[in-house]
Parts: sequence; structure tokens; C-alpha cells
Amino acid sequence: MKGRSCAMTRCCLYAFMAASLATTAAAQESSLDIRLIDPHDPAVATLIARIGQSTTVIHRPDESIEDVILERCGTVQPAYVTVLRDLNPDLGEDEIGNTGADLSGRSVVYPACALAPVHEPVALTQTVFIERIYQDLQLAFAGSSLYGADASINLAGAAVQVGTTRTARGYEAVHNAALFTLNNVGVDTRRLEFGDFVSLPVSPRWTNISLRPEITMTEALASLALLREESASSFEAAPAITASLIAQADPGDGECSASPDWPVDWAAVRSVLTENHRLRGGPLVSATTVMVLDTGFDAEELQPSPFHPATLGALRPVGRMGPKRFVGVNLAMQRNDARPPWRLPNRSHGAEVASVLLGGPSLLGPAASQADRDLLRPYFSVVFASVAQSSHDTPFLSGRAIRDALREANDNEISILNISLTAIDERREFIRALEDEGRRLLLVVAAGNSGTQFERHTWSWPGGLGGSSTTVRNANVFTVGAHDRALQMLSFSRWGPWSVDILAPGCGIPVYSGAAEAEGYRVETIERAGTSFAAPLVSMTAAILEMENLSPPAIKSRLLVSADVDPALERLVYSSGRLNIPIALSVYQDVLRYRLDGREVLVRGSIVGSDAAVGFCGEEVLVDDLARFTVIRNGPYDEPSRVFGWRTSVDPDSVAVLPLGFCEASNLRTQDLLFHVEGEQQPRSLPLSDVIDLIRRAPLHVSGV
Repeated sequence: MKGRSCAMTRCCLYAFMAASLATTAAAQESSLDIRLIDPHDPAVATLIARIGQSTTVIHRPDESIEDVILERCGTVQPAYVTVLRDLNPDLGEDEIGNTGADLSGRSVVYPACALAPVHEPVALTQTVFIERIYQDLQLAFAGSSLYGADASINLAGAAVQVGTTRTARGYEAVHNAALFTLNNVGVDTRRLEFGDFVSLPVSPRWTNISLRPEITMTEALASLALLREESASSFEAAPAITASLIAQADPGDGECSASPDWPVDWAAVRSVLTENHRLRGGPLVSATTVMVLDTGFDAEELQPSPFHPATLGALRPVGRMGPKRFVGVNLAMQRNDARPPWRLPNRSHGAEVASVLLGGPSLLGPAASQADRDLLRPYFSVVFASVAQSSHDTPFLSGRAIRDALREANDNEISILNISLTAIDERREFIRALEDEGRRLLLVVAAGNSGTQFERHTWSWPGGLGGSSTTVRNANVFTVGAHDRALQMLSFSRWGPWSVDILAPGCGIPVYSGAAEAEGYRVETIERAGTSFAAPLVSMTAAILEMENLSPPAIKSRLLVSADVDPALERLVYSSGRLNIPIALSVYQDVLRYRLDGREVLVRGSIVGSDAAVGFCGEEVLVDDLARFTVIRNGPYDEPSRVFGWRTSVDPDSVAVLPLGFCEASNLRTQDLLFHVEGEQQPRSLPLSDVIDLIRRAPLHVSGV
């Protein structure tokens, strides 16, 4: 059978599809994931265009057919253009092929397509001509088209003219040269030497294809299998992997009443940031960026916008090199537009999460002072990555797109991702992606709102990969549960001492959201509950820590050791504690809380080196070797009953603290701690039994892992 011609293969496919159309009008809606190895295979392009759901695009001013095809597909395949012509009989060849044709406001039906392999920077191992590089990749390349006054090529126009295998091969060569030019701006291909970086199409990527309503998944996979058998086409296909949004939760009987210092004591945060500025000895160099991996962002829903332009960052075109100019991208549809599908439930969720991350109404609202508005602006901005798409007007979230976000973040030099998504399938694939891409990233993940425990071998991700991080090599996943104003874990919060790292405020959280009106949308302030609204408080803290030169592993360490320890959480979360933002941000000084005459005293400064040691379950540990030391009492006037601690690790490439857990207190009264308080001449001396908490300063200047 493999000896049959391509034309015969297409006849078989079309006959099969015609039978499908006649017998499956009520077929279930579905979608599949496909990854192309050879993006120039006309049979594959034609089949995908025929079985996939088409999309109608209203053209913007100065937007050509070629622009849309490149954005949607990453390549201009002549067979695809043929199907596009069939779907749009009113379009003339000049309108398809002329990049200057005026299509503004025109509706054009675009068939489905799978994305071409993404261009990625590759270091050359020898001095070589660009033609030889493409020859080694088994790709045609017309090097002569790169040179001259105008290296741009009208791809769609050329595709219209392709009619034979010979002209198709020539078109492919010119096409590859044109895409090379687009992805290697400023590269002189006549002087490529050892060690130079060029961007090459070396990474096939998954695309989610929504099937036409009359095509079932079984029929689609059978068509693709037949094509592979008939023509030896090179691709992979499988049913789509979907994800779930961790959205609004019912706070139940949680204590969630409003308060000026809930969910954040901004006065305390301002005090610490001011002190850090003094101790740092200078301003921050430049703000970092946090990626909100969620439903997306629709600026039209938030008008007038509560976000200052400086708080919204920029991304490169998805899957390509180029200048950063997009506030968001869609990783499921590979588009430079983060607007969620119209019928997506909770489509404002991404914007709501971002409003929490940026300080909420306390820092963004009309009552906020200019000093409030400027408090976080020097530290970070936000960008959006949507994983949402729609199949036959039924929106869903792509699980594979969550994996793609890791590469997208690395390509845009972003270290911190805030994630409110969960998936079940393909956990091993996600772990593999984390091991490849996750070393320079910190994933701050909402634990989930099911109120259930993460089992030790849970199959949900990424939230199930937090905690001790023993599951994934090189990964930094920080999973966040939720507590109320009474400091109790909320009943909806997922938990698990090996998966959930910390609790953070998770109810009564004020957010900005878009409310629909007859004439459009308006901005409204509402209160939300859920772990997805606790996570951005951690992401905000992490972003500030990154600007103090902490690496992702060091940030996770700092968040763990600075948490407010509660023995009641010992079997619920890895840190046994709740987020304490001011303490976490006190990176330049040791923080000591101790008892004095029946009251608590909190001071900042530094411990004076000594040989004082604390017994942890039979092991003596020097105070100098502790990142955190906490003394547990049953009552405020009781003697110490237990101790809790984190030991400093010597491995700079991993989370830099090791848990010592809760142990019976011993030998505390016989040893003293010397602590030099900022501004005092002499150190204070106190027995270890009077200590409540000692949190050591962060190990600084460890970024660039």
C-alpha cells in the first residue's frame, strides 16, 4: 500500500471523509493534539484542514492573508492555501497573494492547521554555510533569496502559483529562507562561525485541533492512521489533553470579613521595603516580570483600566524571536492575543488574579495615594499566557499548553509563573518538561479547591509537585493552600504535607473584574475566595524577592523558612505555616521574636556567632547552621515543649533549606543567644528558651542558577 501515489491517498481520504459526513451528523464534539515532524507534507496539511474546525477572522487594517496564516500556522503551505481558496470563493487570487491588498473589515474563513516546528536558538559547532545547515536538517533552502535590497518574500502569493512537485520544492526552499529571515533579524548568513547562534526550526510542537462537529475522534484518528500508512507522513496525533481552572470557591464558615490589613498589611510591607532600600544602598536595576498562566486577559473588559501601563509587561511573538510587544499570548492557539474565548466560564479570572498580584484596590483603587500606587511598580510587571480555546463554541483549557508555558517563560527571560490550573493526564510528560525547562523557573501554583488531600503519588499536576520537590529533578514548584482571617485552613483548600508548601489568605480577597452591561463592560470590585486568589499573594512576594537577587530555589527557601509556624499545620502543609510577607521580605537582616516580661518583642539585626546548639530529635545543630528556629509552647506562659527548624543546605542549585521538623525541646535554658539589634551598641543576650522565632537573613547574590 505504501507504493500508492499521493493522489490515490487523497482519494481514499476524501472518500472516507465523505462517508463520515453522511453518517455522523450528531457526532460528539472533540479535539485532538497533533505534532508535525515535516511541516511541508501537503497530504497532512490538507487532511487537517478538512477534518478540523475552520475559524472566521475579521481582518484588521494592514493585515494580509499571509500575516494571519503565519500567525496561526507558523508556515504557509500551498496545500493549505488551496483549501483556503475553496472555503472563500469570493476571494480573488490577488487578494490572497498580495500582501498589500486591502482586507480591513473583511471576514475570511481559515481552515484548521497544525503548527510548524518552532525556531529555537542553536549554537553552531563549526563554521558553515547556512545552506549546509538546512541540508543537514533535510530541508530545502534558497540561500540566494536572502540577499539583496529586499529579502522579504510574498509567501502567500507564491503558494497560489504552486502546481507541481517541482514548483512545490522550489517554493519550500524560498519559504524556508523567508522564515529564516523573519526569525534571525540582523544575522549575516555570509559570516556564520563557530559559536554563533542562529534560530532554526528544530522543535516540533503540539497543536490542538478542534474537530468539525460531524467528525468523531475515532474517525479523525483513523484518517490520520490511513494517511501515515499510505504516504509515510511524519507526525504524531492523540486525543487532546484538557486542564481545569481553579476558580472561585465557597468560603463556607470561614472568617472572611473585611479588614484594613487583610489580606496584606501594606504598612508593614512598606516599612520593610523602605528598610531594604536603605540596606541595599541603591535603587533596583529594573523590574522583573511575572507570567499569569490562566484564562487570559481582555483589556476591553476592564475600562477604565485599573492597571497602570507600567504594570503590564510585554512578551515576544509566541514561538518566535522578536521584540517584546504583546501583553499576552495564547499558548493553546499559538496567537499573540491573550483574550479568552467569549463563552469561556470565568473568562475574567486571569485579570482578577493579576489585580491581586498587583496589590488589588488597596494599591490600584481611586482611594490609593500616589505612594501606594508606586509601592510595587519598581519591582515587577505582569504578562498573560492563556491556555484557553474553543471547540464548536465550547471553550476548554489545553493541558499541553501548560507545558508550553515553561518554554515561553524561558524564551522571555521570565522566572516566576502564577498558575491556577490543574490537569490529570500526561503527568510524566509535564515532569519531563519541568526537568528540561524548570531549573530557572519558580511555578507558584494554586493547590485547588476540592478540599481533598494530595496523595503521595497523586496524578494531578502541577500542584501535586510542590512540597519537598523530591518528585522532579531541578524543578521549583511552590503550591499554595488557603486560610481565613482566623488563621484556620479553609475547608475548600487542598492539603498534603508532601505537596502543599504554605497557606496564604484565601477568602475575602478584593479583586477587579469586568461586569457586562448593555453598552459593554464596566470595572467592578468584588471579593473572591479560593486558592487561586491566595497564590498571587505568594507570587507578588516572590517577584520582590527576585528583585533582591534571589534565584528560584532561594525564593522557595525564603518563603518556606519565613512562614508563621503553626503545629496544627504539621500534617497539612510542608512548611507547617502561613505566608508572612513582611518577614519573607526582610532579606538583609535576621529577625528575632522573643519573650520579655510576659510580652512579645520583635527586633531585626544579626546574631553574634556562638557555639550555641539546639537538640533536634537527638541531633545537636548549631544555631549558626539554622535558617529558622522556632520554640513551641502549649500556652504563652508555659515552658518550651517542642522546637521546629530548617537547616541551611550547602547545595546552591536546589532548595537551600532542609526541614528538621518538630522535636522535643531540650537543653534550651542552659544556652544563650547573642543578638545585635540594629542601632544598638551592645548585643542582647537571652536564653534560647525565651526565643519564639529566629529567621535568618536570606543568602543574597545567588541568582543566575
